[in-house]
Amino acid sequence: KMNAEIFAHVKDRSSSFTVGGMKSKLEAVSIATSSGIPVFLADGREKDILSKLFKGADCGTQFLPSLKRGQARKDWIYQRLEAARQARAAAPFLSVLPDKTKKMALSAMASALMKSSATILKANQKDLRLAQKNGLPEAMLARLTLDASKIEKMATSLRDIAKLKDPVGRELEKNKRPNGLLIRKVSVPMGVILIIYEARPNVTADCMALCLKSGNAVILKGGSEALQTNEVLFRVLNDAAIRSGVPKGSFQFVATSDRNAVKELLSMSDLIDLVI
Repeated sequence: KMNAEIFAHVKDRSSSFTVGGMKSKLEAVSIATSSGIPVFLADGREKDILSKLFKGADCGTQFLPSLKRGQARKDWIYQRLEAARQARAAAPFLSVLPDKTKKMALSAMASALMKSSATILKANQKDLRLAQKNGLPEAMLARLTLDASKIEKMATSLRDIAKLKDPVGRELEKNKRPNGLLIRKVSVPMGVILIIYEARPNVTADCMALCLKSGNAVILKGGSEALQTNEVLFRVLNDAAIRSGVPKGSFQFVATSDRNAVKELLSMSDLIDLVI
């Protein structure tokens, strides 16, 4: 079975006959086996290698799944469901969070971005290397790429959002009926928002900030090309927000490149109020 000890003996070096190093291959094995799929790793240069494998010949390494495939899928669905449930549970508390707390949290999130700049850029380089290897178009690579200047702009954006007037509880309209009944239209948060977006890491920060300011819990599903960058961004921003008094569970991140995740989330209409 795949474990950390196996990874420790491998270096990610490419060669004249392979696109990626052994470490990249073992990472793919780890993803498959954790989803309940057995994997054979063999030398593709060997003649009739596939026929030999199907006949049970001793010519490769078999990695056993860590879970049965059905159980792995159940666990995968449960994780998405639990994320939506946590967001739903946090939403009522977030909706009445004082603007002072929201401003403090957004300021802390901006500072955390700047302090974690090196870690974010390191994760972004990993995404970029994989994207280049997969032949991602130049335009998409440009959107995916972060640098110190872009992170500073993201932090500035968070501070600008903090300065905005609190949109929650604003009186939008007032009408007095002939019988004296006063009817007021007041802005309130939507509840739980699912946001699906492409491989633009800055959107992660923008969505978290805007949803916090408007009192909405949010579930984020970014493009798979920016998965590692978004994971680090989310962790940095979420930790800073929670330390500043934002209810735990207000922000959720779907850490998978599997497109079926979106399908599962879209079926949770009892937990998610709006999809963007």
